Amino acid sequence: MPRRARLELAGATFHVLNRSVGRFTIFTSDSDYRAFAALLSEALERAPVELYCYCIMPNHWHLVLRCPRMADLSQFMHWLTGTHALRWHAAHGTRGSGPLYQGRYTALLVQTETYFVRLCRYVERNPLRAGLVEVAEDWRWSSLGGDGKKCPEVPLSAWPILQPPNWREFVNRPETESELAALRNLVRRKHPMGEPSWQVTVATRMGVSLRPHGRPRKDPRPLF
Repeated sequence: MPRRARLELAGATFHVLNRSVGRFTIFTSDSDYRAFAALLSEALERAPVELYCYCIMPNHWHLVLRCPRMADLSQFMHWLTGTHALRWHAAHGTRGSGPLYQGRYTALLVQTETYFVRLCRYVERNPLRAGLVEVAEDWRWSSLGGDGKKCPEVPLSAWPILQPPNWREFVNRPETESELAALRNLVRRKHPMGEPSWQVTVATRMGVSLRPHGRPRKDPRPLF
């Protein structure tokens, strides 16, 4: 039953993310960031995936994308993360030293009509929130700051909804504490990102529980 439900959700939008083992910094230089951006572009040429926004951070990354079938998402991410791990270890002379990522990527369904805008804002605001830049667009390794000149240009698809006017100003405007906490809570619990009634509907169709996964975390730091 769960497998059939997933097939019915083909063409959905996802927030996809992954982080390094133990929060280890895997992007330590411009060449590390460029290599992943180029790899992301290569992956998009290999699969029918639409990428709407992305952000590469020192020890993790975020993608907001849509694909026609669940199998396409799985193949896309398997190739992207697997190839990146192999190339990263080769470039740093660490082959055989263990995994690069903490585990399988996380892919959260997103309700396009309500959560898409706040999610893209959350993703592109990451480097500003982390204190890496003074304005979000100064971070070269994201869909907001990447221009194809200082880093490889990653092909983006047109948004499925209208982008709000003055988008850069909106991204740079701080989120409220409640908004940020709500988004991080959804990521931590690996719940679909949308209004409560939509969450229940999607969870029922996928055969998953909306209960928290595992015990409460002792580490007070945010996951992403």
